[in-house]
Amino acid sequence: MSNPITVVREKLWDLLEASTDLAAFMGTGSKYKLDTIRRLPARVTEAECPALAVAPATVFNNWSAARLQDISIACHVTGVVADTDVARIEEFYWLVYEALMAGYPDLGLPDVAGVSGRNLRFTETHGSTRRWTFEFDLIVVVRRDPVG
Repeated sequence: MSNPITVVREKLWDLLEASTDLAAFMGTGSKYKLDTIRRLPARVTEAECPALAVAPATVFNNWSAARLQDISIACHVTGVVADTDVARIEEFYWLVYEALMAGYPDLGLPDVAGVSGRNLRFTETHGSTRRWTFEFDLIVVVRRDPVG
């Protein structure tokens, strides 16, 4: 595994794109993969919904005297729907969860020592269109030998 941050982000997208149920839900919605100039806008328009983004949020290196080092990569996952029904964002989250769980416990990557989620939250915003958002962090622990 060369650059573990990019490899993990790309693997998460592989899992998400392999889900036919998620693809059916999203239809022509927007995917913000951050592998191009496209970034999740501060305000997602109704035409872009449902929208999904996966971005590296934080990386923690647990430096120690041990030969193997743990690198915790937190990927921030965000989904947005333009809908008045909270069940729509709950369904969107569940489809993303199921797609990512298809890679549990190691995402199919040899250096991954563990995967966990944290900080799931749903928020509602009002404006010209009512929007629901889910956000959570997926923590992927990569165990590497820094000297080879």
